[in-house]
Amino acid sequence: MRESIETWARRAHAANGFGDAGIDMPERPASYELYHAARAHRAFMLAEILRALIGATADALRRAQATWRQRRQARYYRLPLQEIDDRTLRDIGLVRSEIGSVAAELAGAAAPTRIHVAAISYPTRRTASR
Repeated sequence: MRESIETWARRAHAANGFGDAGIDMPERPASYELYHAARAHRAFMLAEILRALIGATADALRRAQATWRQRRQARYYRLPLQEIDDRTLRDIGLVRSEIGSVAAELAGAAAPTRIHVAAISYPTRRTASR
């Protein structure tokens, strides 16, 4: 802070009309140098914008491909279930209106909403042989 005040005081003293020969004033860059510096900065900023745009586009394409795969897999599950008659669907615990939901769950396109029963194996009784 003190240095900036001293620098300001020297410049003010030099500007009073008594000459500034003894003061070292930093030179301004020439317009040619400014032009090239601005051009380099603009090129850098455009490159950053393009990099971000390409990254966002790639992310969007990856999400679209994942969605397409999930829908294709859901269709793979849905088509055979639609061919089953209502009585058989009822036997496996479904109604026709649930086929799309079940297919989406199996494909991972929807959160599971049904209770899945796990096969539990109970220990069998062993008789002691003598």
